[in-house]
Amino acid sequence: MHPKHGELANHPNDENWYEYQRYMSDIDEWYENTLPENITNMTDDFLAITAGDNAA
Repeated sequence: MHPKHGELANHPNDENWYEYQRYMSDIDEWYENTLPENITNMTDDFLAITAGDNAA
């Protein structure tokens, strides 16, 4: 058996179950991933990290 066979889900009530969305085109997938509610704003984190690099 595969070493990770226990991680496979057998039905929707399994804790490892997930839903995968297949897109008809790359554009559809890009559009879905660039909607405002799907974008994570990391500007403050990035500025804090880069400020530490410039402090030296």
